[in-house]
Amino acid sequence: MRLLKSIMIVTLSGLIPFLQPEQVFGQSSSIVSNYFRLSTPNFDVILEGDVNQVQKLNFSQLKVMLEQSGEEHLKWNLVSGNNRRFLMKLADSQDTLSLKSWDIPFDQLFIVYGSDSVTIRLREVAQPGVIYSDTYIENRRGRVLIEIPMFYELVNVLFALSEYAGSESGLEFRNSDYFQKVREYFSSYKSHKAVEHLNLMFANSSGPDNKNRLYYNLRADALSYKMTEKGEVKESEVFQNLGGRYQLSSLLPVIQSFAVESSFIDFYKSNLPYYEKTIDLTAALAKPLQMWKWLEGKSEEKIDGVRVIITSITNGIHNIKTYKDNGFTEVLLFISSPLKGADEGGYGRSLFTELDHFYVNPLGIKQKDAISEAMPDISLWFLRGTSLYDSSLQVFLEYMTWGLFSLYTQDQLPINQVQALRQRVVSFMVNNRGFLKFEAFENQLVDLYQRFPEMNLEQMVSKMIKWTKEQH
Repeated sequence: MRLLKSIMIVTLSGLIPFLQPEQVFGQSSSIVSNYFRLSTPNFDVILEGDVNQVQKLNFSQLKVMLEQSGEEHLKWNLVSGNNRRFLMKLADSQDTLSLKSWDIPFDQLFIVYGSDSVTIRLREVAQPGVIYSDTYIENRRGRVLIEIPMFYELVNVLFALSEYAGSESGLEFRNSDYFQKVREYFSSYKSHKAVEHLNLMFANSSGPDNKNRLYYNLRADALSYKMTEKGEVKESEVFQNLGGRYQLSSLLPVIQSFAVESSFIDFYKSNLPYYEKTIDLTAALAKPLQMWKWLEGKSEEKIDGVRVIITSITNGIHNIKTYKDNGFTEVLLFISSPLKGADEGGYGRSLFTELDHFYVNPLGIKQKDAISEAMPDISLWFLRGTSLYDSSLQVFLEYMTWGLFSLYTQDQLPINQVQALRQRVVSFMVNNRGFLKFEAFENQLVDLYQRFPEMNLEQMVSKMIKWTKEQH
C-alpha cells in the first residue's frame, strides 16, 4: 500500500505568540518532539479534496499566493509585525497541508522555517489501495461477484437514519419495503452518536455536490472494513482507505457501538433470504458478465475481475472505482439494487453506464483537447445543475457512455424491445438529467454502428468528436 501522509492545519481564532527557532529547539526533549524544522521548506497541498491533485509549494511561494490571490480554495493570511510569521487559516475544516514521508507520532506541532512557522495538527491520509494476493487473483480472475457486504450495509443503514437521507441532497433514498423496514427497526437509534457524527460531517460539507461527494467516498470506504459475526469491526485484507481523505476510521468505535446496541447482526441475518434474492435478481436483470465481455470485444482496455456492490437503501446513486495490483485489474461497481418491477433493459442500463466508463474514459482523456475544441460551450449540451459535469470532457464522456448502451441493446436484446428502450433512455437523459442534445447524439452513434458494426470503441469516440464539432 502506498501511503500519503498528511497533516490538517488547526484553525486559529487568534494569534499564537511566535517562538524563535532557538527557543523552540532549546527546550526539553518532551517539548522538542512537538516541533519540526523543515530541512527544505517544500511541501505539498492537496487541492479541492482530491488526493490525486497535489500542488507543490514552499514558504516563499505562499507569499506570492498571498499577494496575488486572496480568494483561493486555501486561504493564507500573513501576520506581520515584530513577530513576523505565517498563519495558515482554513477556508473550511477539510483543507489539508500534505507532507510526504511524515513520521512523527504527535497530534499537534509547529513547523518552523527561519522566521516563518505554522501550527498544524497531524492527520494521516492514505492513498486508496488494494492488496491482491495470488489466491485472491486465482479466485477472482474472469469472474463477476455481486454482493451486499455486512459492514457496507451497516454504513448504508446509518445513512438511512441520518438527516442526509431526508435532505434535498440530489441523492435519492428509496421508498421501498426494505427501506421502511430499516427505518422502523432502527428508529430508536436516530440519536445514536454514530448517526450524530454523520449528521455533523454532512452539515460541515457545504453544497449538494460536496455532500454527494462525501457520501460516495464514505460509502466506498466501508469496503475497507469487515464485520465478524460477533460484531467486531476489522480491517479488510484486500481493500484499504477506499474513501481517500474521507474516511470512516474516526467513526469506527461509534459504528461498532451502534451495531452492538441495535443488534444489527440479527437484523442482517434475518434479511439474508432477501439479500440472496436481490443478488440473484441483479444478476438476472443486469447480466454483468455479458456486458463485460461485450465491452472487452470493443476495446483494447482489459479488466481481470468485476465486483458489483449493491444496497436496497439508496436509489440511483452509482459510481465506479478501478484498482490495480500484482498484475490484476479489478473494477468495483457501486449501484442500487433493482426496484420492484424493474426490467432487463432499464436496470441493465444502470450497471452498463457505470462499467463502460472504464473503457470510454481513457479514450476521452486521450483526446480531451479535441473534445474541448468540439464542445467549447457546454451550456448548449448540458443544462447545468451540478458541478459534477463542469467540463467538455465530463459532458462528452456522459454522452458517450450512455449512447454506447444503445449499441449494446442492439446486439443483446430482442429487436422488439430495443426501440422502446432507446426512447426511455433518451427521455431520461434529456428531460431528467439535462443532456440537451442526447437524442441527436444517440441517433448518430446508432447510425454509425449500424453502418460499421466492426468499428472499435476508439474509432467510435473519434467519429463522435468530429460529429460534435460539426454541430457548432
